[in-house]
Amino acid sequence: MAARKKTLSVAHTKAIGSLVVSMTRLESVVIDLLAIFMEIEILTAVLAFSHQKASSNIDTLKALYSLGMSKEERESDPTLKLLGRVAGLADYRNSIVHAYWHVESTGVTYAVRFSARGHFSRTKKPIAASEILAKTREAEQVGRTLRDLRDHLRKLHPELPSTKVPPLGR
Repeated sequence: MAARKKTLSVAHTKAIGSLVVSMTRLESVVIDLLAIFMEIEILTAVLAFSHQKASSNIDTLKALYSLGMSKEERESDPTLKLLGRVAGLADYRNSIVHAYWHVESTGVTYAVRFSARGHFSRTKKPIAASEILAKTREAEQVGRTLRDLRDHLRKLHPELPSTKVPPLGR
């Protein structure tokens, strides 16, 4: 009888799902902030940015936020550092979601990535479900901070276009 292939654990599957949900919420706050900084309706921002890569949206937000700042100001600004964390979390999410998962007979779970940019390479990294959950908690904490920033900006500038999505008619 053939040996039974090990599958991804329930803990890993739940951790990956939790990370995806947390990052989706975080990416939606980035779009909210883009709407604020561009002074456009949220629906317009959703149409313009929801199909873009998260990294592109984060880069756009960083550029809008830092307009007029000196290099020294950009390098020391806490909000830009926070947006850098968002970018790092988005990269981590992509590495987790697009990995090929392999569970060895010892039970160690690996995220395997392949690249063919210029040359073929493979990376194989052990990743525990607890590591993914730690990144999920970080994404949730960063998301709370960005939502607080968004809400603060809305209070400071009530004249900005609405972030409420209008009801869609037929």
